[in-house]
Amino acid sequence: MKKIFSLLLLLMAVFSGAVAADGFYTSGTKLMDSNGNEFIMRGCNFSWAWQRGNEYTVIPAAKRIGCNAIRIQLSTGRKWQKCSASDLERLIKLCEDNKLVAVFNTHDETGSNDYSDLENAANFWIEMKDILNAHRKTVLVNISNEWYGQWDSYGWAEGYKKVIPKLRNAGILNTLVVDCAGWGQYPKSIFDRGREVAAADSKGNLVFSMHFYQDAAGSDSQVRSNIDKALNVGCPVLIGEFAYEHQGHPVAWQTILDYTKEKNVGYLVWSWTGNGGGVEACDMFGGYDDSVWKPNGTNTVKGRNGIQQTSRECSIFDPNGGNQGGGDPTPNPPGQDESTVLWEGSVDFGAWKGMLEYKPGSAQWKSQQMGALKKGDKLVFSFTGAASDEKAPGQIQLATFGLDSQWTWTVLVDADNIYNNEYTYTISGEETDGYTDLAMISAHGFAVKGQNATLVKVERVVAGNGGNTGGDDTPGGENETTVDTPQFNVSTWEAMYHLEKSRLGSLTSADKVRLYVSCNDGAEIQIAYKTASSDWTQHVDYAPISGSTYDLAMTDAGLLEGANYDGLYFKGHDYTIQKVSVIRPGQSGVDETVVHESHRAGIDFDEPYEIYGIDGRQVREMVAGRLYILRQGETVVKHIAR
Repeated sequence: MKKIFSLLLLLMAVFSGAVAADGFYTSGTKLMDSNGNEFIMRGCNFSWAWQRGNEYTVIPAAKRIGCNAIRIQLSTGRKWQKCSASDLERLIKLCEDNKLVAVFNTHDETGSNDYSDLENAANFWIEMKDILNAHRKTVLVNISNEWYGQWDSYGWAEGYKKVIPKLRNAGILNTLVVDCAGWGQYPKSIFDRGREVAAADSKGNLVFSMHFYQDAAGSDSQVRSNIDKALNVGCPVLIGEFAYEHQGHPVAWQTILDYTKEKNVGYLVWSWTGNGGGVEACDMFGGYDDSVWKPNGTNTVKGRNGIQQTSRECSIFDPNGGNQGGGDPTPNPPGQDESTVLWEGSVDFGAWKGMLEYKPGSAQWKSQQMGALKKGDKLVFSFTGAASDEKAPGQIQLATFGLDSQWTWTVLVDADNIYNNEYTYTISGEETDGYTDLAMISAHGFAVKGQNATLVKVERVVAGNGGNTGGDDTPGGENETTVDTPQFNVSTWEAMYHLEKSRLGSLTSADKVRLYVSCNDGAEIQIAYKTASSDWTQHVDYAPISGSTYDLAMTDAGLLEGANYDGLYFKGHDYTIQKVSVIRPGQSGVDETVVHESHRAGIDFDEPYEIYGIDGRQVREMVAGRLYILRQGETVVKHIAR
């Protein structure tokens, strides 16, 4: 009877969705913590095996920059001083004190094809079994760093099919992490034989790891393909190492950050500091603390979808047990936005043929999210393959539906260009066709079509506190429009970023260009432009740059001419341009009286003038009944088209 009652309790827990676990476990392609919340690693690597004594500096600094996990290199004693039981306990406690999940690996077997080396690593873990099991809520075991250097699936699989049962039979309960073959850069070993290796784990608690350098992640398509194929095996996937550059070869690091976010795949950057032998560019920092940032750290920590934007602390460190679905989110810093995916899929626009209708009753409609929309929120549309050709660019049309019984089609954005595979629409709350965009979109959704791009995702972005949402109606407000997110590292004077005229649009003397930057100590900026009569004119020369933003006013006539002729050029050293926006005067520069008749607008319609939507985006033509901002020289007015 006691056994039957226990079985009933177990079944009740299963069918109610409750999960009681003593440590990390896997569920399909998800890594789950002991509270039953998905955990997505965002962290770094620390080479403790040959950097002993610096753990009290590195580990707290890793938490400080936003990491939720850290991968630590240990030694079995074959190449470096052996990690003792007391060493391991001390490292675990230091990680737990800083609320970091620890992924430990042994580094002595790197590149070896000899099974005896892999078995030696297993013997080390078995020796540490009691410590590991006692901390299986916070510790994962990466069996061996890059064992099996050969680019071959068979030998790799046969080795792990023997060593995994050895570890489980010895009583190790932790989640196991297995690096793929080819020094960690042969993901095909996972595609070919991963299911066999996973089947060797009697606990069904295994994660596959790929190391993304030039051989496995040299291009955007390679990154996406390797992640997709590895996930198809059915186990969680981790990018256990990667850097923005390796051995002088570029790595598609931005795609790694973007696609891992899209696919909920963890990543750990290689590595904190102290790299040599041709891989010095892998240093995230210039020392053991976080005071001197290197490009690899700046890009992967502060960049788009980097650690600081996507890291969430593991819910195991939350005394309340976290929350369903994602652990305990680290509170957003002031001004940082929160995003929620509304729709994911693939709609090829082609030539204005493909269309997504996102409305009540559609498969992915999220009524709670849509009903909670408010003025200033953004809809962010993500694309692949958006053409940048001026003659046939990727373009978007966004429409919604009126609130009458006929579901009147209302165009909000008409044939606007897509830049960097992304387009953002800000909810303005302005009235169109008798209804506000907020009322129409929140109740009836939207339709989106266009040309020369494939829509893959739509997100709702809730503006964080302290940031301008681009929809400020207060007198003196500004309309800020993102024109590029280059993540361009101006590391030395040889590097140069060209902000093209096509991105800037037509500027006036009242506008300014804002750079969002991250700067190392002593950073300097140089700004230049070209005109029809001048090949190169310095506007700012060797000026110090610091902080997170740099504003460039267009008040200088030569600078304005150059920006409208060929764009702007940025050089210097020790800073990274993360985002560029154009800021145009808001309603402080607009006649507060809505103008209904053209002759009262102060605009000479026989002369060139510029047309802007209420969200600050420039458009080609007006649609009757809609409100616009018109500019002609220094004249700026509001106007309802007739």
